[in-house]
Amino acid sequence: MTYNSDPQGATLYGLDGHNYGYTPVVLYYEVEKEFKAGQCTTIHGKSVRWASGAEAAYTRQSVCPVNGYEQSFTFVRPTDIPGRDIDVQFQMALEQQRRADSAAMAAALQGLGQAVIQSQSAPPPSQKSSTFCQTYMVGDHLQTYCK
Repeated sequence: MTYNSDPQGATLYGLDGHNYGYTPVVLYYEVEKEFKAGQCTTIHGKSVRWASGAEAAYTRQSVCPVNGYEQSFTFVRPTDIPGRDIDVQFQMALEQQRRADSAAMAAALQGLGQAVIQSQSAPPPSQKSSTFCQTYMVGDHLQTYCK
């Protein structure tokens, strides 16, 4: 289930107070048995709180197999509570931070990939070792094989 908010960036909470982070948030539920039987199931409610203090909540939600395995729910910010501009500004700041984090991760992976390539082109050590390992870049992941 993907939980969204309008505007995005509200903090998602479980009814027990557990903080799941800023929307959008993806949570996974065990509904395989019910869905295979074609039955709807109920999941516990959630709540959100925007930066302005505005809140929205529901106590129970029905999920049904006719809607597919990947479903979403959007919390709409109450219109009668002031501060929407604060929430939109917070959403934009979060998006900027996420882009910066993504760029930093891409740069780190690229640097790591270059280090792996350089280590593979370096001459093998002159010392004999009982273990020999090689690391390869496969997509965004490193795989190491040792003999």
